[in-house]
Amino acid sequence: MILVKDGNLAQPFRDVLVVSGLALIWGSAFLIRDIYQPTLWVYVSIGVLIAGLGSACHLASKAGIRPFCNSYKEARDSYKMDSDKQKGAE
Repeated sequence: MILVKDGNLAQPFRDVLVVSGLALIWGSAFLIRDIYQPTLWVYVSIGVLIAGLGSACHLASKAGIRPFCNSYKEARDSYKMDSDKQKGAE
């Protein structure tokens, strides 16, 4: 299974992240209601982060943004001056 496709997370992996994050939030909140343990809040926080990552990647794919690509190297090289390019060639 390919996790990163075209600079973004693959659709099935994004879905798994969102569903597992929501399941972790729901399960921890259900247990917090019955038995209070401070460690369950950690699981809720982790669930929010996991679901947030999946949601953010889904929104980025809808907007056409590629958060996991290497195009920043080309952009960084385009800002170099001619003198900088000559120094690197020497």
